[in-house]
Amino acid sequence: MAQSAKTSKLVEALNRVGQYYVDASKSKLQSLGHYATGELANSLDFEIAGQEVNILTTQYGEAVDMGSSPSSQGFGKVSERFVFFFF
Repeated sequence: MAQSAKTSKLVEALNRVGQYYVDASKSKLQSLGHYATGELANSLDFEIAGQEVNILTTQYGEAVDMGSSPSSQGFGKVSERFVFFFF
């Protein structure tokens, strides 16, 4: 098999893996109740970097991942519990 065909197969496989993880993450967010506005789930995406798949999300995605609860201060903010955890 030629090198370009191998590379093409690898890229196809990485695309399938990336899409699988994005879809699974969206489902998991919804099942855990992290779907108030849908912004976080809708921001999930992936990129292929060499032979790796990187999952991308909005900046506050890490706060949700670490257990931050929804903010009473409005859209795009994290809860006080998360802020006090780091400061």
